[in-house]
Amino acid sequence: SDGIAPASAGGYEIDNSLRFNDDDSAYLSWTPSVAGNRKTWTWSGWVKLGNISGDYVLFSGGTGANDPNGRLMLYVSSGGKLITNVNGVGTYDETSSLYRDPSAWYHIVWSFDTTQSTGSNRSRLYVNGSEVSWNKTRTFGLNSDYGINAAEVHALCTFSNYTVLWHLDGYLAEVNFIDGQALSPSDFGETGDYGEWKPIKYTGTYGTNGFYLPFKQDYQVEGFSTVTYTGNGSTQYIGGTGFQPDLVWVKNRNSTQNHFIMNTVTPNEFIIANMTNSADTNAGYHLTHNPDGFTQQDSAIAMNTNGNTYVAWCWDMGGSNATNNNGSIQSTVRANAAYGQSIVSYTGTGSTGTVGHGLSSAPEMVIVKQRSASGADWKVQHTGLSDATKVVYLNSTMAENTESDKFGSWAGATTFPLNGSHASVNGSGHTYISYCFHSVAGYSKFGSYTGTGASGNSVTTGFKPAFVMTKRTDSTSDWRLWDNTRDVNNPVNAHLLPNLSNAENTSISIDITDTGFQLNSGDSEYNASGGTYIYMAFADTREYAYWLDQSGNNNDWTSNNLTESDISVDSPTNNFCTLNPLAKHSNIILSEGSLRVDSSDSGGEAGTQSTITPSTGKWYAEAVVRSQSGIYPCFSVATAGNQGSATNKFNGGIIWWQGDNFKEAWNNDANLSLNGTVAAPTLSAGDVVRIALDLDNGKIFFGRNNTWLNSGNPASGTGHIGIVSNSANISVQSVVRSDGEFTHNFGQDSSFAGNKTAQGNTDGNGIGDFYYEPPTGYLALCTQNLPDPDVIP
Repeated sequence: SDGIAPASAGGYEIDNSLRFNDDDSAYLSWTPSVAGNRKTWTWSGWVKLGNISGDYVLFSGGTGANDPNGRLMLYVSSGGKLITNVNGVGTYDETSSLYRDPSAWYHIVWSFDTTQSTGSNRSRLYVNGSEVSWNKTRTFGLNSDYGINAAEVHALCTFSNYTVLWHLDGYLAEVNFIDGQALSPSDFGETGDYGEWKPIKYTGTYGTNGFYLPFKQDYQVEGFSTVTYTGNGSTQYIGGTGFQPDLVWVKNRNSTQNHFIMNTVTPNEFIIANMTNSADTNAGYHLTHNPDGFTQQDSAIAMNTNGNTYVAWCWDMGGSNATNNNGSIQSTVRANAAYGQSIVSYTGTGSTGTVGHGLSSAPEMVIVKQRSASGADWKVQHTGLSDATKVVYLNSTMAENTESDKFGSWAGATTFPLNGSHASVNGSGHTYISYCFHSVAGYSKFGSYTGTGASGNSVTTGFKPAFVMTKRTDSTSDWRLWDNTRDVNNPVNAHLLPNLSNAENTSISIDITDTGFQLNSGDSEYNASGGTYIYMAFADTREYAYWLDQSGNNNDWTSNNLTESDISVDSPTNNFCTLNPLAKHSNIILSEGSLRVDSSDSGGEAGTQSTITPSTGKWYAEAVVRSQSGIYPCFSVATAGNQGSATNKFNGGIIWWQGDNFKEAWNNDANLSLNGTVAAPTLSAGDVVRIALDLDNGKIFFGRNNTWLNSGNPASGTGHIGIVSNSANISVQSVVRSDGEFTHNFGQDSSFAGNKTAQGNTDGNGIGDFYYEPPTGYLALCTQNLPDPDVIP
């Protein structure tokens, strides 16, 4: 191992990595639409291991179902060897050397070319620029095709056919796949001034199935986005929407379950889209609408069942609610006029009237649902219907129907009309919610088309849609809804039916194009000859997302049990401190890229130390309390190596926070001591613990949330809790007792793996991602903040 590389002296910088947590069964998947070159290709990626006690797949392709040379994979064995294998059986390649340093970023290049006449040249593996030697070898057949680059599922960090999981716990960065070329490490890296191997930008071509995943995340999404997640049966944060989602539509994908719609104008309720029920105020189903996502409740079974997969379509409907008196009926409106979409709440009068919609031009689609009583259908007016008196129902297969007592005329520039007293739109004293939309060039389109009865019928939106929903209007049919997040490939097969509780199905498909969508059959549900249809389509405006291919090929991947909170600034060019699985008590359990610590000890304390243990400088770190279950959680600093053993909890100097006070080590290491008697508030779940280490002046400061304890001020050096002497190497540790749990942040993730809303604070060098702003002069524990070596080889 190269260990912890020194700071990169200029040159190419990698900004992000993607953290995989094996406990979440996190992985990325992709199925090429056509086979590429199955004989010749190159995979390059940077890997940092977290938990190192199991087998972890890095890259795999093919199912192996019908091909003896099928699934091909690269993985790290539980002993730390790199292994390439076919179908998980038979002879395999296994490295002689071990790769199990959890503090190191490893660069791995797999260069594959079965056209080589020499058998040993057909599969070549390189780590940090050097070709590996094999302990066991297999011979890949001359000119043989293998599973990688087949038109079958490929996966990062799990088996491609999912029969065995072997999920990675750790980090991936800068993944390149080159279709049709067997390249060398020099195409992706070079030797630095200190003898370290460091990345360079790949500048070559990618071939048909090539892809580039820099794992960047664009947080400037506007208007609309889709996120997917897996239920956990417990409260969980779903991030990555790119804005506060004011309108959230959730559907279970793999099981029969209703469609749930929630919004920020009536935030403490939900309505089921495929039913006529009234709004439900069950508190267990309330969403917390966060700045970049939403939080599910543990009791929201239909939206958060453990192990079930979900999709959430999300809209940014503006910054705040406002009272609107443009119509004869007063309304409460949240409107995003720039993107032509608004939420409208009003109370019916029983008389013909108008309601203000808050938009800058007339809506082309108005959806109205009564909230206060059951039995009312979701009424939809759409300018693609044959006239203004026609409606369709979101919860029904019904063709367009003349109902002049609902709307009667088209919506205007400031209001939409209610033509009468029908209980579904304007019953006296009843409450209603409405969603209003009009087309915005390059972002949304609400239109109609005529079916051809044949594959290839194209509908032009003027942009590449990320969401398409259709409905036949001249005959009964289901609504159909596709998006390019659940199914990133063309054709897009996976779709849902908004009027039914059915699970996802693939009976009919569309192709998403740069200017619209194409219908791939003559199925009467969406393309009967002469049939008339309406649609709504939205674009996803983000430039980057961690699952999006940036090679120019648009070979985008599907995210499975990952969210934007798994994006980390820990990277091969700025390696951050984590907790060390090689230096921990036997009762400690690490996960989430070695940032979460749990204890299996039912009686005492157990600890683990950090991978970087400085002896000089000023350093800052944080941790959030995940659980304490009535038992005091503990948090500490210690002299390096004092994490304890199975028989002796602590072997030396340690200062630790337990419950309502601070304590010193049992063995009173001379390097550490308390600054007198210090009391501390009891820690609770959700608290953020803070540590500031001033090793230049021998002082240790503790904080809880936004308050430094002991009237402390690390910036001025007053109110310290602990004392460091003899220039000790200090480890920022987790010490947990019984059921205590922490997730740490050494500057790589201020969301604490999605447990908090990220705050994005940096240290004085502009480095890191902290929940709280570090004290003046205190830095993140990472290689860019460490001094360069004194001697250049």
